[in-house]
Amino acid sequence: MTTQWVSTNEFESTHTAYRQIPAYAAFGMNDPQFLMLAGFVILILVVGILVIFVRTRRVAIPRQAKPSQLKMERVFCINCGARLPSGSRFCGKCGTEQT
Repeated sequence: MTTQWVSTNEFESTHTAYRQIPAYAAFGMNDPQFLMLAGFVILILVVGILVIFVRTRRVAIPRQAKPSQLKMERVFCINCGARLPSGSRFCGKCGTEQT
């Protein structure tokens, strides 16, 4: 049985497909650019998670109705027939108490 010796150059040339390359080189970037991109992606993810968390924890605050949204029923005076806002006790024109 004979043993064949493989030179170092032949071994490396046959196994170049298995050589590990850094992740940033796969994207065509240098190390600082890749770290900046990775940091930016992580920042966006953290902010997104915080926004979702805050929106789900928000307590509903009842809003006050604007005067234009209030429904004002108009009624008429029992004495003179003038228009009165709902809930009026006295007529603004003749002063008669509304019952």
